[in-house]
Amino acid sequence: MYKIHTELLHNNKKYYFFGLSLLILIITFVIQFSFYSATIFYNTYAQQLTIERTLQMYETGKRWQWIGFLIIPVILYVRVLYNSFWVSIGSLLSEKRGSVKDNYNVCLKAEYVFVGMLFVRFIWLLFFKNVNNLTDLNSFPGSVLNLYDIEKIPIWLIYPLQTVNIWEVLFCIVGTSMYSIQYNVSKAKAAQLFCIPYLAGLFIWVLVIVFITLQFT
Repeated sequence: MYKIHTELLHNNKKYYFFGLSLLILIITFVIQFSFYSATIFYNTYAQQLTIERTLQMYETGKRWQWIGFLIIPVILYVRVLYNSFWVSIGSLLSEKRGSVKDNYNVCLKAEYVFVGMLFVRFIWLLFFKNVNNLTDLNSFPGSVLNLYDIEKIPIWLIYPLQTVNIWEVLFCIVGTSMYSIQYNVSKAKAAQLFCIPYLAGLFIWVLVIVFITLQFT
């Protein structure tokens, strides 16, 4: 059984990446097509811009929207590479001395958790969420941010609260399981070497986003 799991983990890395990129692209497109509209855009910026300016920005954004879809694989690659870098730092503490390549493989497979998040997000927006503006459109279930009134908290605090969610927990669980298979270590050891470095990298990333947000606001 261990041999079968190991083979599945190692096989077809490029196909896993292609499949992951395609699924993210499809679900993102469906969400944008279903909910992104001039009304949503206007409701977001009505108090800041004129109707003409708002519609102009909407049309410009819609015209160049395809660029966002094209760079999804690039963003995915950078994200997985960033995570694998931090996990590799944790691997240095182990006698296994895991490579960035192996950890990239683990992080790539675990990334499928966020495909599930996108799918659940679409269902949530479709049946349970009243989407009135872009803030509503960018929200997703399972996040601590949903416990707060977004209009009453500082802008810089939105992303950190959004990042604390059930999907990050599931990513750590799946990543730990795959790390355990990859290096043939116990789940406890895998959790130590995978989760701690990953969460450290995530924390630093959140700090960078908060810093950028504060600079622009």
